[in-house]
Amino acid sequence: MNLFYILDFRLLRIKSMKNLLKTILLIGLYIIVPNILLSQEAKINEVRKLIQLSEKNQFDKPRKSLRYGFAAEKLYKGNDVNLQSEILYQISYAFFNIGEIDSAVYFSEKILKFKDIDLKIKGKVNSFLSVLFRKKAKFKKALFYAEEAKSYYKKAGDEEGFNQAEMNIGKIYHINGNNEKALAAYFDVLKYYKSKNDSLREGQLYGVISDVYAETGNVEKGKYYNYKAIELLENFSNYNIYADALNNYGIYFYDEKNYDEAIHYFSEALNVYLKNGKKDAVAAAKQNVGICYIYTGSKKKGFQYLHEAFTIFKEFGLNDVASVMTDLGTAYTYTGNVDSAYYYLSEANKIADKINNTYYKKETLRLLSELYKKNHNTKKALQYFEKFIAYKDSLDNEKMKETLNELEIKYQTSEKEKEILRLKDHELLDKANKRLLIIGIISIVLISILIIIRIQTKRKKDAEIQKQKILVHQKERELIKAKLEQKEIEEKRLKDEIEFKTKQLAGHALNMMQKNKLLQELTEKISEKTKTMSDDGKKELFSVKKQLEIGLNVDKDWDLFKIYFEQINESFFDKLKEINPKLSSNDFRLSALIKLNLSLKESASVLNISPESVKNARYRLKKKLNLNGEQDLTQFINNL
Repeated sequence: MNLFYILDFRLLRIKSMKNLLKTILLIGLYIIVPNILLSQEAKINEVRKLIQLSEKNQFDKPRKSLRYGFAAEKLYKGNDVNLQSEILYQISYAFFNIGEIDSAVYFSEKILKFKDIDLKIKGKVNSFLSVLFRKKAKFKKALFYAEEAKSYYKKAGDEEGFNQAEMNIGKIYHINGNNEKALAAYFDVLKYYKSKNDSLREGQLYGVISDVYAETGNVEKGKYYNYKAIELLENFSNYNIYADALNNYGIYFYDEKNYDEAIHYFSEALNVYLKNGKKDAVAAAKQNVGICYIYTGSKKKGFQYLHEAFTIFKEFGLNDVASVMTDLGTAYTYTGNVDSAYYYLSEANKIADKINNTYYKKETLRLLSELYKKNHNTKKALQYFEKFIAYKDSLDNEKMKETLNELEIKYQTSEKEKEILRLKDHELLDKANKRLLIIGIISIVLISILIIIRIQTKRKKDAEIQKQKILVHQKERELIKAKLEQKEIEEKRLKDEIEFKTKQLAGHALNMMQKNKLLQELTEKISEKTKTMSDDGKKELFSVKKQLEIGLNVDKDWDLFKIYFEQINESFFDKLKEINPKLSSNDFRLSALIKLNLSLKESASVLNISPESVKNARYRLKKKLNLNGEQDLTQFINNL
């Protein structure tokens, strides 16, 4: 079409200013508007190219992907909410791959504020938010978004998205310890990806299935599925999920205490994470390498890796902080630094309690009990052990309550369905009553029967509820009984330990007594022999006699004896000092022998003095302890 011909033709018809304005507007429609449309279409094409580049670089170059995402956001100024959503999603996903979870949540939530976005996009964003909140240890929110995602994907007919949401649900159940539900979800998703021959996703699923089996104690199955994951993911060696499989395989060697092999796999995983800039995964790998170095004796390296992991995890969720602090507590316990061990384990316990992480709360209580036991603080060890048992029992009770609640919900649902059916039957009978009187009479009979059935059903329901209550009470009694039995076993163990140490102490005292008696006899025989010997012979025997007399010195034996004694009788000597601070070391020794119920003769042999001297020493000790003549010294000391 010739534009100038049209303009010429139209200008001939201009008769007024109004016509002139119309003509100018027509020129704009022919020239300006097409140019604007062409320019906007070119911009949209450029935006789509940037989105594709962002998506392409997500796994191996997430920072580059982020730059492409921001470039697309800056370029696009249109009103297409689906296109805007895709840009923001790529930005959010890049932040996730870098390890900046809060930024990823911010951009994903921006998408959900848009109206009229595509169902698939809604599903994808909800599914991704589920992953993000799972990482932040906010499991209720994570489960909510995963269920929302499944709902949107189902409406959109998107099987891939639906299975990804199901995968998220499996992971949430897994973290919360519901391994049965987690495995059910994982195997459902695995069937789908096997049918699609998707080796990347299949390998990823083998990895998470391996984790569940490992945590339930089925190590052989866990190791088998983990190795299958590595085999499938070897073709994706630059991806973080390949590093995840290597890291998890290292954990099996760690559990087997094959620390060198574990360090190899953890380090391989760390290299991939560092290359991809995934900070939270870098921290996890450093944590694993660090604890292995501690156990191989490389303390400096070990603590360096663990503290680096701790510093990085502070930027992420409290769940990861609790994990690395638990390992730091374990490392300090292993290396003998009691104060640092107590600090990190106590802080990890507080964090676990705050975020309701049952695993680390239970584990830190157990480790604190072992820390005090290792350092011979039996009282605190027992306190933390009782807390550990009590918390473990409470978790078992919670699981039982959840099971009963599920049964009750199923029962109520069944009853409601029956009620709906009964109402439908009742409605049909009412319609029939209007037609025939006879059918009306039958309806009345049927309603009466239904009422009787309902009463019987209610009675059965009441009986079932009563039965469930009895079952709950029975379970509670069994739990209390088991707890008491556990307490009795622990008390018996402590009693046996005290008896064993008492026997050690008595045995040590007997050895001292026999040694002193033997040395005394040898000294006396040497003295007799020297009477009939020459001067040279006497000199030699006097030297031997002197060595024997040194052997009669009880100070070294007393030090060892005192260590055994104080393990059984804590604060015994402190109590004596409170009564009389001026008591001598001999007074303390005599008091300890009295506490052991040794006779005068036995005490004399241990102390290398005569029985008469022991008797006098006992009399002096009685005075020093401010006892009157009627008070019995032995009874007084035994009551301390």
